[in-house]
Amino acid sequence: TRKDGFQDISCPTYFLKSLYEYTIENPNCLYKDAYEACFNESAKNNDDIIKNYINKYSRVLTFSKDGTLNITSVNPLTIFPDMDRNNKKEFFDSFDKNYQPIKREYSFQQIYYGAPGTGKSHIINEQVRNESVIRTTFHPDSDYSTFVGCYKPITKEVEMRDVTGKVIVEHGQPVTENRIIYQFVDQAFLQAYIKAWKFYAEAEDGAAPKKQFLIIEEINRGNCAQIFGDLFQLLDRNDSGFSEYFIHADKDMQKHISNAFKDCLIKESHKDTINSLYPKDDDVVAKVLSGEILLLPNNLYIWATMNTSDQSLFPIDSAFKRRWDWEYEPIKYKNTDWIINIQNNSYSWESFQREINKRVFAANNSEDKMLGDYFVNPADGIITEKMLLNKILFYLWNDVCKDGEGDIFRTSATDEISFSELHGNGGTDKLIAMMAYWGIPELDYREENADTDTGTDTKKKLPKYSINGSQELYSTPKAVQYIIGDFAQSHQDM
Repeated sequence: TRKDGFQDISCPTYFLKSLYEYTIENPNCLYKDAYEACFNESAKNNDDIIKNYINKYSRVLTFSKDGTLNITSVNPLTIFPDMDRNNKKEFFDSFDKNYQPIKREYSFQQIYYGAPGTGKSHIINEQVRNESVIRTTFHPDSDYSTFVGCYKPITKEVEMRDVTGKVIVEHGQPVTENRIIYQFVDQAFLQAYIKAWKFYAEAEDGAAPKKQFLIIEEINRGNCAQIFGDLFQLLDRNDSGFSEYFIHADKDMQKHISNAFKDCLIKESHKDTINSLYPKDDDVVAKVLSGEILLLPNNLYIWATMNTSDQSLFPIDSAFKRRWDWEYEPIKYKNTDWIINIQNNSYSWESFQREINKRVFAANNSEDKMLGDYFVNPADGIITEKMLLNKILFYLWNDVCKDGEGDIFRTSATDEISFSELHGNGGTDKLIAMMAYWGIPELDYREENADTDTGTDTKKKLPKYSINGSQELYSTPKAVQYIIGDFAQSHQDM
């Protein structure tokens, strides 16, 4: 037990050694208990740092979702040599240089879900930038063959021959024709699967292979049970990130995979590590490369998006759900500079978005059909009247208010209007009246010279606001100053 806390542990080997020895004596102990017993301080002090370190780098400890620490089968004598903890050279000299831990910075199977327009695809794109990515989209007609692969008719250019079998030549060139043949064509899953294992074959001894991502957009718009079929079994991953159970490929797929891997050779260190995960079977890696079995490697990541407003298309059963990690993307109301323009009348998109979402939630007691931050994505930040009508209000009329629900399509407490009325004569006036009924204030603008130093007559629009119904209008900095000053006067004792 140390009395000087975690901060004095300058060498990560000894930090892990303390937790390791405690866990040996107290199997399946809570991480919180182990940490506080070892370092005599609250586990909260370095909670995120330590958990990330264990999950990404530790060869002897695993951190479970239930908060417990568990011991792996690694021989601790090769990890915790008896050395001077302050001798850095000795530490690095004794470290296994051939071992490069695979950093688990990502979930192997992840679904990002939320209301339409919350930026789910954008978040994925940011994380997989510069990575190898194969992308597909599920839809009601998607099935196993369109996701994995099947025999399909394709055209192939072949040389024409006469009855004797000789190639027909005209003007010194063989005559060709397009002929229809049948060939096994792999689709998104099999393409990603083959690339992931090829990355393993390209990785040097001890080095982590390159990552491969398979991105599925709108995963709930297809029948997942039908699309994944027996691949469902592969989604159970072990602690090393490989499939806990493998499945056998059919003859057509086996032939295709075997041909794809004919020049692949996985280095001995990787091969031995993978085979050790399946002690009851013979050479598993050889079976993978021959196409006999399918087994997801730990450099293959399957990520998906799910629009919660469409979740009724094909319900996802609980057995499928539990094999994925889920990440909810809330509405952040972050596009504060976007403007809705209705015939030179300007309104804040953020104010509109908040007010409409409040009414949508009141209508169905659900967040699924709320407007996300990127439900529309105007290039210049200005949402035109046409965009407002044909994209936003059409969605609200068709998906939210189709059964008469939602206090939205009104110009007053007593006057309801239909969507078609907004397109006829006086439609713009009705639209402005709707804004007034919703309580969304019109932005008052003044124009200023933006660059007085250079003399450029560049002009920009600066919004001005009334506060609590005041007649005086305030610019953004003045409004902030007023609000803080008013709060300070009301809370002088703070």
